[in-house]
Amino acid sequence: MARLYPPSIAQIGSIPDSEKSLFEKFKSLDDTYHIFHSVTWSDRNDGECDFVIFNELKGFIALEVEGGKIDFDGKRWSTIDSDGKFHYIKDPVKQAQDSVRAIKKVYEEKFNLSLPGIYTWGVCFSDCNRGSGFSTLDISDANILDFCDSENISHWVGNLFKISEDFHGVKILSGVERGNFISLFNRELHIPFSVRKVIVERQRKLASADLMQEYLLDLFEDKSRVAFHGAAGTGKTWIAMKKAVRLAASGKKVLYLCNSRYICESIASRLEAYRSIDVMTFHSFANTVIRVYVTAEIKRAGCEEVFFKCITDLLNEGGSGNSLSAKRKYSGGKNLELRVHGALFSLSDLNPDESYDAVLAWYEDNLPIDIIDILSLLMPDGSGKDSFYNERMSLALAQVFENEHRCLDKYIYDAVIVDEGQDFHMNWCDSLKNVFEKYKNKTVYVFYDDNQTILRREKELPIRELISRSDHNNYIFRLRDNIRNTSDIHRFAIEKTGLAANTRSLDIQGVIPVEKEFYSKDESINYTASLVDELIQKHHVKRNSIVILSNRSIDNSIFSKNRKAGNYDITAAVSPDAENSITYRTINEFKGLESDVVVLVLHKSEAEFADKSRYLSEELLYVGFTRARYLLYVVTVMS
Repeated sequence: MARLYPPSIAQIGSIPDSEKSLFEKFKSLDDTYHIFHSVTWSDRNDGECDFVIFNELKGFIALEVEGGKIDFDGKRWSTIDSDGKFHYIKDPVKQAQDSVRAIKKVYEEKFNLSLPGIYTWGVCFSDCNRGSGFSTLDISDANILDFCDSENISHWVGNLFKISEDFHGVKILSGVERGNFISLFNRELHIPFSVRKVIVERQRKLASADLMQEYLLDLFEDKSRVAFHGAAGTGKTWIAMKKAVRLAASGKKVLYLCNSRYICESIASRLEAYRSIDVMTFHSFANTVIRVYVTAEIKRAGCEEVFFKCITDLLNEGGSGNSLSAKRKYSGGKNLELRVHGALFSLSDLNPDESYDAVLAWYEDNLPIDIIDILSLLMPDGSGKDSFYNERMSLALAQVFENEHRCLDKYIYDAVIVDEGQDFHMNWCDSLKNVFEKYKNKTVYVFYDDNQTILRREKELPIRELISRSDHNNYIFRLRDNIRNTSDIHRFAIEKTGLAANTRSLDIQGVIPVEKEFYSKDESINYTASLVDELIQKHHVKRNSIVILSNRSIDNSIFSKNRKAGNYDITAAVSPDAENSITYRTINEFKGLESDVVVLVLHKSEAEFADKSRYLSEELLYVGFTRARYLLYVVTVMS
């Protein structure tokens, strides 16, 4: 049986039935044949060929397919489709001949060699039989494939190759020449136009997905507690944003919480027109609430000077070598709230092995007890293991809400939306539980994916307990359709990790992910550089639609010494402004985000294998693979 690329087109709605029918008939050819569907390229003009029929020993045929009742009046081609509608069409003969010339040119430019073997063209009129109507065409009868011929496709293909051999002579391809030719369709011809084609197809199918998401929101409109569980690309964040917009449009004040500042910035930029939606990371929300509360208490008690002296004594007690640097966070300036902000964050520098009880006890008579309570919760517990951001700040936030100060009225929301809930720490969830309990009659939506637990060592997610304790259990809806990735990337991610196997793709055919393995840093850098240069300069992929992801920070990556990929600078800046820069992120940092093109650089040295759960886990790889919408390149560095 012939090898088909892609393996099937039956489920792709945008492909004409005439091409689907012929695709199935090509299966009858023997295994020396490779059939490529919808071959595309970008030169001065974008081009496309319906089929390339490649024989490993002989060469190739570029074939155009036209369905319906075809007519040629000597000047223009036309067709009457199955609905009886009349259309003018492009000259299929010229299209097929142009395809041969384009493929020949690309091969010779890439390999600096003449195109070997036989190369010829054909036109298939899939719904017609050859007759007198075609006698006016100045083309060989052998180049036309009609309905009857297609019933014995192997005979037609063999005859066209034989006629070409009789004219040009027999030319047998070598193994290298065969490999070279097949390699064209992985990148040289297939990337540029196919990406644009995939984008159009994705947008068409997203329109249906968009209606389904709106239907889901309508379905749950009267439910105040709903949890959505779905794998990467199933549209969790889009549904979350749509819900936030609906709530805001109805006059509600909404708190949208997530974990990553990169996701936060992305969502905030999309929702900036809605002033009643506050988009924050959990840390920024907690810090804001604590800061406002402490500032209000300082003003009420008139103890500004004493408060900052207490902070200074706490830092001195810790004996930290960074105490001067920490003090600069809150010294100077007239804005009290900003100084309190710096003071609270300076406490993250405290030596975790010291005890600070004596300092706080000395200030109990000089500072309000509520401030002492908050400061005590922000102190290390002496174990050396508690986290300022994940544990101490969460406890302080819970205490602030317990105190119910009037200054916090502006942080009382009509609705809370939690995105990427699988990343929320246990203490964050405990703090949110208190918030949810105060919001008994408020709207709370939670979105999570237990396939993306890369920020957690334990697999049992605290968010699940929060959901179960917050009256969500009756309304956990599972999202199963991947609306982000092409079907090729979707399958690749599942096959490589075993995760999210129960999700379905939108069956958008794209480009098969490319994997390359290198044992030299220089080779991997050179390959990545050539790839980026080729994508941008030759295939006109937009620079800002490419991102380099890795399981290492840029300072520890192959780009640590020279942050260049070909002609482009590699930057880890949050918002790269330079016109010649490519964004670099760790997989963790890019979690929840997506890009048209992802170059995934995986370091696999002894250090990564020694801590596989952190650097090479299935969850991490799954997240990395599924960030790519249309093109995915995996560059493995073994040194």
